[in-house]
Amino acid sequence: DEETGKEVMKLDEETGKEVKGSEMEFVYEAEMEDVYKASLLKAFKRTLEESLYRFVIIDSPNIKSEDYEEYWSHGKLKGYEVYVMEIEATVAECAARNVHGRTRDEVALLAQEYEETPRRFLR
Repeated sequence: DEETGKEVMKLDEETGKEVKGSEMEFVYEAEMEDVYKASLLKAFKRTLEESLYRFVIIDSPNIKSEDYEEYWSHGKLKGYEVYVMEIEATVAECAARNVHGRTRDEVALLAQEYEETPRRFLR
């Protein structure tokens, strides 16, 4: 995922006046999906290695068990109790809530490829 700067008008809390500022905007690039996944996994492992948090959430469209097995294994290895949360919603609801600019067709494809969470994973 890439973030780009976008110029916006913001309220300056000290002066109460509107001022120009920049806001980061998320831009998804499908061809970078493998890079995004590898980067997220690396950040997750680093987070667990640093042992700063007792509770860690990975918010990612892991639609197949192979997408989250390494998270599961590493979490267990580091002493975490690991759960997989499944979202139950329609394609229309997911498309409406999506903040990453995915189209309804892209969300529908993800839903079509979705794989039930195997029983060995706590839900």
